[in-house]
Amino acid sequence: MSLSEKTSDKNREDTVLNYYPLFCPKCKSECQIDIKQFHITVIKVPDVQPQGR
Repeated sequence: MSLSEKTSDKNREDTVLNYYPLFCPKCKSECQIDIKQFHITVIKVPDVQPQGR
């Protein structure tokens, strides 16, 4: 399952993200990711908490 199936975030070929907090509204979880040239790496951080809005 790709990240775009559960989130509304989109990226382009020139998108670069470092330690981006990605929140999934469907499963109510958050993780941090890196993106460079469509290569997505999930960063395992056990103490990342969803931010309240």
